[in-house]
Amino acid sequence: MAHPASHSFGVAGSVVSIEAMEDIVSRHEAPWHANLALFGAFAILTLVIAVTGLYAMMAHTIVEQSREIGVRLVLGATPGGVAASVIAGALPIVAAGSVIGFAGAVATGRLMRSLLFGVGPLDPLSFTAVKATGGTIFDGDRVQQGDCPGFTDRCGN
Repeated sequence: MAHPASHSFGVAGSVVSIEAMEDIVSRHEAPWHANLALFGAFAILTLVIAVTGLYAMMAHTIVEQSREIGVRLVLGATPGGVAASVIAGALPIVAAGSVIGFAGAVATGRLMRSLLFGVGPLDPLSFTAVKATGGTIFDGDRVQQGDCPGFTDRCGN
């Protein structure tokens, strides 16, 4: 079978059409770039859903513990101490999720190596950026500022 580039030659070997190599390569890689954009969009959507779910879970936990938080504050606990206890309670869940997520990301990255352009399957910057988007810190900050719904009304603060 003849190579596709040989079709651009005429009968006597004369050149019928001339095309830049960049155009040929970009036309060949166009489907890969479309797949990459689709995978990227789904990855961003998945990340947003995961962070939103973590934030919602932590917010729900704080609302459930609003009486306990209010009692602790009335009895003299500092808002920073209460925030630290909320974050400490979330750390085992976050740590387990991080380990499972990292293992899944490494396995998936190795499987999708041929689809990655300009980044390796174990890119440290990508892993750091994803890990930095945790929602637990936001909820701990809400407790420290006294922005937990429910406990200010019950405790008279």
